[in-house]
Amino acid sequence: MPRRYPPEVRRQVIELARSGTRVKQLAATFAISEATVYNWIKQDRIDRGEIEGLKSSRVKWCSSLVGGGFSGSGCGGELVHLL
Repeated sequence: MPRRYPPEVRRQVIELARSGTRVKQLAATFAISEATVYNWIKQDRIDRGEIEGLKSSRVKWCSSLVGGGFSGSGCGGELVHLL
């Protein structure tokens, strides 16, 4: 199961990345993988509308449906990405 990080840590890492701090430095400072930092940055860009993708609010909604035994239709065909 993936490790969960507090939302404050995620916000701080994203802010620092957006201000120019290198991903490698952020990963070392916060003891997280570089892949996690890149994923957070990508999701932030999606949520801001800078790039296409499934927004965080939609991911949470679809995840709640999957947990409830929902087949997944209506989640933009991107539900497979969640599994």
